[in-house]
Amino acid sequence: MTRHIIALCGFFFLPFAISPAQAESYESAYTSIAFDECLQLTPPDLVDEYLGAEWVCAGYNGIVAWVSEGDLRMFLGYGPEGREQCSYGQTMSGFNSVSDTLEWRLKVQHGRATPIATILRYDVERHDGGSRQYLVVTKLGEEACHMAYIDASEPDHNESAREAAEYFTEGFDCARDLPFNYTASGRQEGPTPGINYVCTPPE
Repeated sequence: MTRHIIALCGFFFLPFAISPAQAESYESAYTSIAFDECLQLTPPDLVDEYLGAEWVCAGYNGIVAWVSEGDLRMFLGYGPEGREQCSYGQTMSGFNSVSDTLEWRLKVQHGRATPIATILRYDVERHDGGSRQYLVVTKLGEEACHMAYIDASEPDHNESAREAAEYFTEGFDCARDLPFNYTASGRQEGPTPGINYVCTPPE
């Protein structure tokens, strides 16, 4: 009789045991960073191929994306302090351009979606004159910084970028950790295609 009571108690408590996992999921939202859909902050007569220009674009749920181009390379920051963030000084080592679509990876808990990272495709010029594409995962939060690089020639590269955002943003410290390469096999150590540095913590 006692075993039946215990079994029944376990049965009735099972839904409560799994509810936290059920309450957490991930999804994506997409916004545009196409220059003709953003506000250009640099006067047209001051735009220069190497000094570049700056734009501000509407992002997810009111979070603006700051976009700048300088020395034929692209930089992005997010939110009110976006131009002061670490990510606004990070880019890829080769001359590069970015796609018009910015993916926001969202963590959904109890019906509330919080952006934890962005994913953006970079087209990077190689020394031989060709190009290669990478997905850059940028951690969001009080500080924003590049976190992971995914070679777009890898199978399932979009899913790999989303996995990196989901698995690593919570434990990644912009003031301590360097960006890493990520593939379908997981986190990879070694040289990365980005211009990387540990972000300087605020004084």
